[in-house]
Amino acid sequence: GNAVGALNVNLDNNKSTLIAVPFVGYGDKGAVAVQDMVKTSDLAEGSKLYVADGKGNYNVWSLDANGKWISPKNVLIDNKGASSVQSTAPANPVTVNRGDSFWLEPIFKTDKASGTVFLLGQGTTEPGTSTIATGSWNLIGNTATDTDGKKVPAGAEGEKVCVPNATGGLDTYTFRNSQWRKEGVTDRTVVATITIQPGRGFWFLSKGTTSIAW
Repeated sequence: GNAVGALNVNLDNNKSTLIAVPFVGYGDKGAVAVQDMVKTSDLAEGSKLYVADGKGNYNVWSLDANGKWISPKNVLIDNKGASSVQSTAPANPVTVNRGDSFWLEPIFKTDKASGTVFLLGQGTTEPGTSTIATGSWNLIGNTATDTDGKKVPAGAEGEKVCVPNATGGLDTYTFRNSQWRKEGVTDRTVVATITIQPGRGFWFLSKGTTSIAW
């Protein structure tokens, strides 16, 4: 009886991209499990998925030959030169909230320069909202699935938005004098409109904003 939601997003092969979480988990209105977020049948072994753990680090999973997200071992070196091996949590119990975003590095089986990834979850007609922690950087994304893009609304003075661009870098915008303005030698005084496409994520530094409705 659950309505399955699917949103197709075109991505470059073997390139990390910020992806939004547009749906909720199956059977309830909560967060979606990492293992359910991405359709893996079009992806090759070695594709990677990075999810922030809320402590300044990332959980990292790699796709195995059976289309399952596995936890690679991580070797950490402390300030005394000693090494320790740690594992990322299994993808099954880890969840991500609708309106957040994660990094996806796809390797497509077609070996073409780009391909299509399907984001999955339980479909809902309710508008999505990104919950934002003030005073820190947040990974959030556009949850809308039926538009050409959504504009980032007016923020608080000093807030920043970092949007991935086509060259693999980030375009940074700051809310100054009641307007978004792009950082750069020639852009700082120009009023900017920030449009986030469906299924795309970005960084948001909050100085007072607590949520964005999509």
